[in-house]
Amino acid sequence: MYVSLKYRNAWYLLSLIALSVLYACYATQVPLNSDAAAALLEAREVAAGNLLLSGWNLSTVSFYFTEILPYAMLIKLFGWHLGWAYLVPGVLLAAVVVLSAHLIVRKRGIAGLPPLVVIAAPGFFASNLLLVPCIHMGAYLVTLLCWWLVETYEEHQGNWRLVLLTLLLTLALFSDDIVRYVLLLPMLMAVLLKIRSAPRLGWVIASGLSAVLLSKLLASLVTALGGFTTPGLPSLRFASYPALWQNLELILQGVLAFFDAEFFEQRIFSYHGLRKLFHALVALGFFGSLYWVARQRRALDTLSLGCLLGAAVLLGAYGLSNLPVNLMTTRYLVPVFILGTIVLGRHLLSPGRVVVLGSGMALAYAATILSIPKWDYATPNRNFPLAQMLLERNLRDGYATFWNAGVNAVIANAEISPVIISAEGAKPFDWLSKPAWHHDGGSFLICDTEQEVIHAIRQLGVPEHQEKLAGKFLLIWKGPVSLH
Repeated sequence: MYVSLKYRNAWYLLSLIALSVLYACYATQVPLNSDAAAALLEAREVAAGNLLLSGWNLSTVSFYFTEILPYAMLIKLFGWHLGWAYLVPGVLLAAVVVLSAHLIVRKRGIAGLPPLVVIAAPGFFASNLLLVPCIHMGAYLVTLLCWWLVETYEEHQGNWRLVLLTLLLTLALFSDDIVRYVLLLPMLMAVLLKIRSAPRLGWVIASGLSAVLLSKLLASLVTALGGFTTPGLPSLRFASYPALWQNLELILQGVLAFFDAEFFEQRIFSYHGLRKLFHALVALGFFGSLYWVARQRRALDTLSLGCLLGAAVLLGAYGLSNLPVNLMTTRYLVPVFILGTIVLGRHLLSPGRVVVLGSGMALAYAATILSIPKWDYATPNRNFPLAQMLLERNLRDGYATFWNAGVNAVIANAEISPVIISAEGAKPFDWLSKPAWHHDGGSFLICDTEQEVIHAIRQLGVPEHQEKLAGKFLLIWKGPVSLH
């Protein structure tokens, strides 16, 4: 038994390393944007000693413990490198895949692994949802760790598991509100359904409620100490009747895009048409199997029941609320794929022939959706031409529209304050930035359109130099200009 466990853990470790390298290569093919780059700016500041990110305005959630700290620790230990933007997401996804595999194997053995291909083999669109900084992947990893603690506590007890569960849940709730819906609510619901047959699970409820309280206290402490501020999430509302149908359409589009299965308008008798149709059948099989498992009431153990409830909560919230905005909000459906994979792996009926068939389909799906891995972040980002221009001219302080600010600030090691440009001129946009940046003034401005250039010049005066680069407009003044 000891030897078996030793070799199993060795396989997990080797899989984690191999998948981390693979996913990091795929991550380099996803263009870096300012949302993701802001995480690196925050991490650099934490590594430099501003532990509470004092003076920063973050986004709707902080991602502090779930994603910012891993970057900060790497920067502190090994120094700054752009490669962290790709390596850390790769490691996080690899950890989610390996931990999902463990939760399946401990219930069903390796025969349950074929459904894991849904998250283990991401296409290009899925990579955009899984392999960029601060896209909730750290929260999903904590979710799986917490479910492992709940299941092992139910099996073996141990107060240390409850303490660790409370700690992890506290830090996750403080860092990312999505944990409320993907973990806390489903966990409490699943435990309440199982508590008669397993009274000791009442302590799990106590841990969950304690974590909610502790996360609130931690947030109050950070505020009292002058730490970062977050605007918070906008209130969730039920979708209007017309928006409901738009949400359902976005669900269909998002699922097909995640599985690289947009077969509409493809030639039927062509490789791409048949490949995408095959992926669409895999997607249909995924959701059809989840429905079958739920209807047959096979997911009766606490962990699987919680995962099934979590997938249902996220899918329902996405379809019935104001969450969906565009195709990229498919990121809120990612937990459905992760949790659903675990449920299917643990509960699909798998006689010998079915395992062989499922394994063959999984290999075919992976072979037709995965691209050749390569480490090359310069090409998809067009060598960061704006940032290179800032470096060549030694420009360190300036302004830019939001989607031009963070990404160029990271590459050029500059302080770039995000702005909104309208007919009234350029105004500060205090989102994923420090207000002190725009108070200090700047000598350049990056605009998206010619109309924005006209508005900016009317407010700030004629620049010494103006250049169009990579479809953007760079305005440079001789001395610092202020928005005030």
